[in-house]
Amino acid sequence: MKWLNCFNKFQVCIKLDVHTNGLLEKCKVFLRKSFDTICSENKELRNSCLMFVYAFASSKWTILKDLFVNEIGNNKEIFPLTPLLWSIIHDIDSLHFAVSYLGTLFPTTSACSNDLQEIFIEIFNKNRSGSIALHETLLSQTLNCFFVRLELHMGSEKDVEAESKLLQQIGLIISNGTHLNGLCLIREKLKYCPSLLPGLYLYIIQSPYNDELLKLLTQLDSVDGNLIWYKTLIMAALVNKSPNYIETLKHMEKIAQSFDFLDSFKCRTRLCVALLLTDRPEGSTYFTALLRDLVQCFDSENITVLKETLVDMLTFNTCYSDPIKCKYQTTFLWQQRLFCQLIPIYVQYFNDLNKGNMHS
Repeated sequence: MKWLNCFNKFQVCIKLDVHTNGLLEKCKVFLRKSFDTICSENKELRNSCLMFVYAFASSKWTILKDLFVNEIGNNKEIFPLTPLLWSIIHDIDSLHFAVSYLGTLFPTTSACSNDLQEIFIEIFNKNRSGSIALHETLLSQTLNCFFVRLELHMGSEKDVEAESKLLQQIGLIISNGTHLNGLCLIREKLKYCPSLLPGLYLYIIQSPYNDELLKLLTQLDSVDGNLIWYKTLIMAALVNKSPNYIETLKHMEKIAQSFDFLDSFKCRTRLCVALLLTDRPEGSTYFTALLRDLVQCFDSENITVLKETLVDMLTFNTCYSDPIKCKYQTTFLWQQRLFCQLIPIYVQYFNDLNKGNMHS
């Protein structure tokens, strides 16, 4: 508790621009202490330490830089110091300094715990008001690291999903302009490595730039069948965000004509949601058609997959369906509106179905 209070107190003093020789010397003591504190299992203490280091780096960069050069020279292993080196990043110079020790901004081969990922996200959070150059450099270096990690971990679905979600979190923090730069880097990478799509799609579907999304989708014209699901989500994002959604929908329907029945059904559920979120009348038409297909396949081997897909369509807390995380466009009170539209259709459809069965 003593160390926690001290880190908090010194952080406040730095932010209030309270500088005396005595305070500066005490801060240096605690900067040296941070090299041990960063290994603490006490998360609150560790986070307080990192906030103190960031505040000092932002205020007295030259002093911190010299102190770190001396201290790091006495440490043989750099990886345990990763969070500490991340915490000093506040401008381009400090970013280059950190990477000169780390080798890459984000580890490309080492496993990353949830705690380490949270600390990494804080680089972007703490520098929200930083320069555009810093944001763009941070993102480009992050993406380059992620490209390497994804190529190494393509066999591990769990690792790929974790990295995709981490990129999604970053996408929520950065500006649209920076996000666009990242999307262009991703599009270039996917030209040669489309198999990386499962680790990048959550970032991609956040984009508000339909022209860029359409270019990327066109690029994925001949992807493997196991990537069609991710392609479908990009198609849905395009329909959801398009100012000319009717033309976009027609284009997406044309693309989906080449899908097999199950992939087509899954695609139509995502297009249906994309329309319903913005209260488009075509959403109700899609839902009715999906119910019809479900009933017609009731005795087929596909029925379980179809039912699960329809349930998934009405679930909005997954990484690819949450409108906030995916930056989907929605109407006011969208969830209430959506279910108010669908319940009468569901009831009417099955009432008509029962009447038809009674007369047959």
